[in-house]
Amino acid sequence: MNPLSLVDPFHAVDGGGNCLPGPQLPFGLVRLGPDTVNHNTNGYASHEDLRHFSHLHVSGTGGEGRYGCIGVVPMGQYADARSSAFAMSEESASPGRYGVTIRQRQGFGELSSAGDIRCELTATHHCGVHRYTFSDGLDPHLRINLGACIGGTSVGGWARWQDERTLLGRADYRGGWGHNLPFSVFFRLEILGETDRHSISSLHHPSHSSEGDGPDLMVACRLPAARQIEVRVGMSLVSVAEAQRHLREECQGQSFDELSNAAAAAWSEVLGRATVQGGSEADTGLWYTLLQRLHAMPGDLGTAEVPWFSAQRRQFNDFYCLWDSVRCANSLFTLLDPRLAVDIANSLTEIGEQTGWIPDAWIMGGSAMVQGGCSAAVLFAEAAAKGLPGFDAKAALDALRATHESTSPSPLTKGRFPGWATQGFLDDSVINCCSRTVEYAFHDACAARLATAVGDEVYAASCSQRSEHIWLSWQDDARCFAPRNAEGAFVTFDPWRPQRPDFWNDPHYYEGVGHDYALTLWSELPKIVAQHGGREAFIAHLEDYCQRCYMWKEINLHAPWLFHWVGRPDLSSRTLRRIMDAHVRPGRKGLTDNEDMGAWSSWWLTGAMGLCPVPGSTTWLIGAPRFSAITLTPPGMAKPLRITTSGIAPGPEAVVIAASLNGAPLQRAWLQHHEIADGAELQLSLGTEPADWGSEAPPW
Repeated sequence: MNPLSLVDPFHAVDGGGNCLPGPQLPFGLVRLGPDTVNHNTNGYASHEDLRHFSHLHVSGTGGEGRYGCIGVVPMGQYADARSSAFAMSEESASPGRYGVTIRQRQGFGELSSAGDIRCELTATHHCGVHRYTFSDGLDPHLRINLGACIGGTSVGGWARWQDERTLLGRADYRGGWGHNLPFSVFFRLEILGETDRHSISSLHHPSHSSEGDGPDLMVACRLPAARQIEVRVGMSLVSVAEAQRHLREECQGQSFDELSNAAAAAWSEVLGRATVQGGSEADTGLWYTLLQRLHAMPGDLGTAEVPWFSAQRRQFNDFYCLWDSVRCANSLFTLLDPRLAVDIANSLTEIGEQTGWIPDAWIMGGSAMVQGGCSAAVLFAEAAAKGLPGFDAKAALDALRATHESTSPSPLTKGRFPGWATQGFLDDSVINCCSRTVEYAFHDACAARLATAVGDEVYAASCSQRSEHIWLSWQDDARCFAPRNAEGAFVTFDPWRPQRPDFWNDPHYYEGVGHDYALTLWSELPKIVAQHGGREAFIAHLEDYCQRCYMWKEINLHAPWLFHWVGRPDLSSRTLRRIMDAHVRPGRKGLTDNEDMGAWSSWWLTGAMGLCPVPGSTTWLIGAPRFSAITLTPPGMAKPLRITTSGIAPGPEAVVIAASLNGAPLQRAWLQHHEIADGAELQLSLGTEPADWGSEAPPW
């Protein structure tokens, strides 16, 4: 079956998933979609009225929204009010295409009796393409809202009708999630059809004319006698000239259907890199749907669409956030698309070189809140340890060292709080003090690994020694890393519960609790097992933990896999299966929390493959897959990685009882990256009873 037909673009649009239903290309700059009157961070909510279709969105994020720039909507009669809304019906979507039928509401919310408009959308990398079909009896108009925002506010801009069918302009905004810095979006809008009655106005300058400037600009025109019309919008972060170039190079000479087919072909190529067989219908649909979600963010800017500095390396917008993605998504790309993994790492290095700080979240040329530490340390260490070709490990270490060692003027948005270096922990005068301490320790362990790869043994030893300071915060009674005050005394806390209902502002742990963060320190897992009293005691604790704790994707979705460290990969597989089934399912509310730049998608995908990356390392854990055959064929790879099963069918009770790699018996429940990076045959025998397999603890 064609994977495209199995993707559900409406998966997890509601219920906290906040994924975008509209069309985009893989890592496209333009993420086109419907914006509803009431909405999630993606601009959309099911069963709400439409406001317009805008061209920039985030997908799968939490917090405050962002973008919603350049809103376009067709109307059956002109309505100047910015609050006018449209009832939606007959929604449809597939990769690279979205459709909906709309009917305009009147002044008191009643539906117009004049007729419907069928709206179809597709996208190229830098362009949004609309096709509108009007019912008979309508007076077709088009409205373009340059002040449209999902988060933040319109602060300026300009627009000018170049001719009867072409609108040029720039829209200026400020704010949205992450920071309040200003940014601009340039556009060229072309209408393929006859127009008249052009106007540009704003709340501040209500007079109508053919050009205007300022915030909240509203542009309109009439489409006389139109039955069907196309609107094409080229977008750029740099200039109107670049927006025009994108329209010419990506859209000129192609029909709407040809562009839609090209978008589908781009997605077909991506989905074809990772195929599955022998799973349930629901799992197969989730596989291809989540694989598409994994390629939604960040946006690929190349080197030409970078307004904040002169880029020498491929750059991206909306690292949103590394704190989410380094736990699994970035590792998965080292298998699915190693070139992309390298380019992301090198782009972060260049941001560090240009700004002085490597960001945790990078949005429109600005660094957003640091949720833990410099998470790029994890993907840098991993890229170096895995020997990814093209990764500049020396430059990465220099930029990371500057970020870690420099005195930060604002540790909440860049660099580190100083207490870690001076006293070996962050005291409770720092928000989220203990979770930051844990993350600083792990990032120093990763920095040591990166320094070793570069050959800087002195700095590697310094980072390793500093990482060991984490044990100053271990509290035996609580069996976790505990918060301390400025005098070094432990403070009162509950390792199972946050101190505040707004847990992101918890004084001790960011979006989690003590037992969550005690299980995130991959570099110290053998010692953590020992601190719990050894193998049996840790098994009991981990079983209790996986029953009691809410599974936050960023911090603890990996927790079931930790049974590997006590020789029980069978418990890993069964616990993982239960948690996957509880938190990911088909449908518009298919995720129980924000997708967050592939954090949730990659966790489900790797688990469904029977693999789990160990962040910052070369290790992949092995468990029971959800499919009988998985084939990965990254770009440029001559030989695929193929994972197959024998014995019982994959299911809730299945565990691995034996394995072979390239035909040779494999007794351990983990792999090294070099064993599978150039293609391999991993064969897993499944049964229902644990066997004498996989008892050796994996390395970090």
